[in-house]
Amino acid sequence: MKDIKDYQWPQAFLKSVKFKKKLSNLNDKNLIKKIESFFERKLRKPVKLFPSARSCIGSILEFEKISRGDEVFVNKWLSSCIFNAVGYFSNPTVNFGDQKIYIANNNWGIIQNLNILDTKKIIIDDSSDSIILDNKFLFPNKSKYEIFSLPKIIGSVAGGIVISKDKKYLNYCKLRQKKIKNLVLHNQN
Repeated sequence: MKDIKDYQWPQAFLKSVKFKKKLSNLNDKNLIKKIESFFERKLRKPVKLFPSARSCIGSILEFEKISRGDEVFVNKWLSSCIFNAVGYFSNPTVNFGDQKIYIANNNWGIIQNLNILDTKKIIIDDSSDSIILDNKFLFPNKSKYEIFSLPKIIGSVAGGIVISKDKKYLNYCKLRQKKIKNLVLHNQN
């Protein structure tokens, strides 16, 4: 059995969780596809699974070639996890200006309307804590990406999903999933 350290906000303590299956079984391609298929059936859009919504943001910023010299708009008083995820790749700013990427923080189903008319700007709809029951409510800011946090909407231990209109990004996600799985398998030996 493998021990995994589990941290679930708002609890500040790490607990060991015992799993009967090997980690390689938990990172099985079939299990990933099963979770993705569930959300694809519900939302009728291509979905990619990540370890967290933060890692969804990271993959988007990495795919869009955002670097420390770039500013990414985030709104005030957002969760520190978003600020940290964005700050790892770029410079988060609360000053609404001429950024390449904007993150709209849609809290509890209430949409933060950014009113960005420039179609070259990239918008990420962060709907991490919102349950979308109808796909016509996806991409409320005419965004390229929308992310959800599974612990916040279904109470799972981990997981984030990203929905995108960009097929190149979806293929990029498949390659990342394969790389992560191979890394986990390698580190178990």
